Amino acid sequence: MTSTLKSVLMIVLLAAAGAVLGWAVAQGYLGTRPAAYVEGDYASQRAETGQSVILLGTAWCGFCSKTREHLQARGVTFADLDVEQSEQADEWLQALGSEGVPVVLIGDRQIRGFRPDVMDAALAALEPPAPAASAVLTQ
Repeated sequence: MTSTLKSVLMIVLLAAAGAVLGWAVAQGYLGTRPAAYVEGDYASQRAETGQSVILLGTAWCGFCSKTREHLQARGVTFADLDVEQSEQADEWLQALGSEGVPVVLIGDRQIRGFRPDVMDAALAALEPPAPAASAVLTQ
Protein backbone atom coordinates (compact mmCIF):
# COMPACT_ATOMS: atom_id res chain seq x y z
CA MET A 1 0.00 0.00 0.00
CA THR A 2 2.83 2.42 0.76
CA SER A 3 4.37 1.87 -2.67
CA THR A 4 1.00 2.73 -4.27
CA LEU A 5 0.79 5.89 -2.17
CA LYS A 6 4.36 6.83 -3.13
CA SER A 7 3.55 6.31 -6.81
CA VAL A 8 0.44 8.49 -6.60
CA LEU A 9 2.33 11.23 -4.76
CA MET A 10 5.14 11.09 -7.34
CA ILE A 11 2.64 11.46 -10.21
CA VAL A 12 0.95 14.41 -8.47
CA LEU A 13 4.33 16.03 -7.80
CA LEU A 14 5.47 15.62 -11.42
CA ALA A 15 2.15 16.97 -12.73
CA ALA A 16 2.39 20.01 -10.44
CA ALA A 17 6.00 20.67 -11.49
CA GLY A 18 5.02 20.41 -15.15
CA ALA A 19 2.11 22.80 -14.65
CA VAL A 20 4.33 25.37 -12.93
CA LEU A 21 7.01 25.07 -15.61
CA GLY A 22 4.42 25.42 -18.38
CA TRP A 23 2.95 28.49 -16.72
CA ALA A 24 6.39 30.08 -16.29
CA VAL A 25 7.24 29.54 -19.97
CA ALA A 26 3.85 30.93 -21.05
CA GLN A 27 4.38 34.02 -18.90
CA GLY A 28 7.82 34.59 -20.38
CA TYR A 29 9.75 33.97 -17.17
CA LEU A 30 11.93 31.30 -18.76
CA GLY A 31 13.85 31.30 -21.97
CA THR A 32 13.37 34.93 -22.88
CA ARG A 33 15.18 38.09 -21.91
CA PRO A 34 13.70 41.48 -22.61
CA ALA A 35 15.32 43.63 -25.27
CA ALA A 36 18.34 45.55 -24.04
CA TYR A 37 16.59 48.82 -24.78
CA VAL A 38 13.70 50.33 -26.68
CA GLU A 39 14.40 53.11 -29.15
CA GLY A 40 11.99 56.00 -29.09
CA ASP A 41 11.58 59.73 -29.32
CA TYR A 42 12.18 61.11 -25.84
CA ALA A 43 12.93 64.65 -27.02
CA SER A 44 10.05 66.14 -25.02
CA GLN A 45 11.33 64.58 -21.78
CA ARG A 46 14.87 65.77 -22.55
CA ALA A 47 13.59 69.29 -23.33
CA GLU A 48 11.50 69.46 -20.16
CA THR A 49 14.31 68.27 -17.87
CA GLY A 50 17.19 69.83 -19.77
CA GLN A 51 19.07 66.52 -19.49
CA SER A 52 19.99 63.79 -21.97
CA VAL A 53 19.84 61.19 -19.20
CA ILE A 54 16.67 60.78 -17.14
CA LEU A 55 16.05 58.30 -14.32
CA LEU A 56 12.46 57.46 -13.41
CA GLY A 57 12.54 55.71 -10.06
CA THR A 58 11.60 55.82 -6.39
CA ALA A 59 13.45 56.57 -3.18
CA TRP A 60 12.98 53.06 -1.74
CA CYS A 61 13.87 50.98 -4.83
CA GLY A 62 17.19 49.17 -4.45
CA PHE A 63 17.78 48.88 -8.20
CA CYS A 64 17.02 52.61 -8.55
CA SER A 65 19.75 53.29 -5.97
CA LYS A 66 22.18 51.07 -7.88
CA THR A 67 21.30 52.91 -11.09
CA ARG A 68 21.96 56.29 -9.41
CA GLU A 69 25.29 55.04 -8.06
CA HIS A 70 26.28 53.67 -11.47
CA LEU A 71 25.53 56.94 -13.25
CA GLN A 72 27.20 59.05 -10.53
CA ALA A 73 30.33 56.85 -10.60
CA ARG A 74 30.65 57.69 -14.30
CA GLY A 75 30.21 61.41 -13.69
CA VAL A 76 26.90 61.53 -15.57
CA THR A 77 24.62 64.49 -14.94
CA PHE A 78 21.05 63.25 -14.99
CA ALA A 79 17.50 64.17 -14.03
CA ASP A 80 16.49 62.00 -11.07
CA LEU A 81 12.68 61.89 -11.00
CA ASP A 82 10.72 60.11 -8.27
CA VAL A 83 7.51 58.73 -9.77
CA GLU A 84 5.85 58.77 -6.34
CA GLN A 85 6.62 62.45 -5.80
CA SER A 86 6.23 63.83 -9.32
CA GLU A 87 2.93 63.54 -11.18
CA GLN A 88 4.74 64.31 -14.44
CA ALA A 89 7.28 61.51 -13.86
CA ASP A 90 4.48 59.05 -13.07
CA GLU A 91 2.65 60.07 -16.27
CA TRP A 92 5.84 59.52 -18.28
CA LEU A 93 6.34 56.10 -16.69
CA GLN A 94 2.78 55.08 -17.56
CA ALA A 95 3.05 56.49 -21.09
CA LEU A 96 6.20 54.41 -21.60
CA GLY A 97 4.19 51.32 -20.67
CA SER A 98 6.43 50.39 -17.79
CA GLU A 99 5.04 48.68 -14.72
CA GLY A 100 8.21 49.03 -12.68
CA VAL A 101 11.26 51.10 -11.94
CA PRO A 102 13.96 52.01 -12.67
CA VAL A 103 13.46 53.25 -16.21
CA VAL A 104 16.37 55.19 -17.66
CA LEU A 105 16.12 57.35 -20.76
CA ILE A 106 19.50 57.91 -22.37
CA GLY A 107 19.24 59.83 -25.61
CA ASP A 108 16.74 57.89 -27.70
CA ARG A 109 17.07 54.69 -25.66
CA GLN A 110 14.72 53.51 -22.91
CA ILE A 111 16.34 51.00 -20.53
CA ARG A 112 14.19 49.13 -18.04
CA GLY A 113 15.74 47.78 -14.88
CA PHE A 114 19.31 47.98 -13.63
CA ARG A 115 21.34 47.09 -16.73
CA PRO A 116 24.81 48.64 -16.28
CA ASP A 117 26.25 47.26 -19.52
CA VAL A 118 23.31 48.57 -21.54
CA MET A 119 23.52 51.97 -19.82
CA ASP A 120 27.25 52.19 -20.56
CA ALA A 121 26.65 51.42 -24.25
CA ALA A 122 23.89 54.04 -24.43
CA LEU A 123 26.12 56.61 -22.72
CA ALA A 124 28.92 55.86 -25.18
CA ALA A 125 26.50 56.33 -28.08
CA LEU A 126 25.52 59.74 -26.64
CA GLU A 127 29.04 61.09 -26.70
CA PRO A 128 29.99 62.76 -29.95
CA PRO A 129 32.81 60.96 -31.73
CA ALA A 130 36.23 62.45 -31.18
CA PRO A 131 37.39 64.54 -34.10
CA ALA A 132 39.77 62.73 -36.37
CA ALA A 133 43.34 63.89 -36.10
CA SER A 134 44.34 65.83 -39.12
CA ALA A 135 47.82 66.09 -40.43
CA VAL A 136 49.16 69.48 -41.30
CA LEU A 137 51.41 69.41 -44.30
CA THR A 138 54.11 72.01 -44.56
CA GLN A 139 56.40 72.63 -47.46
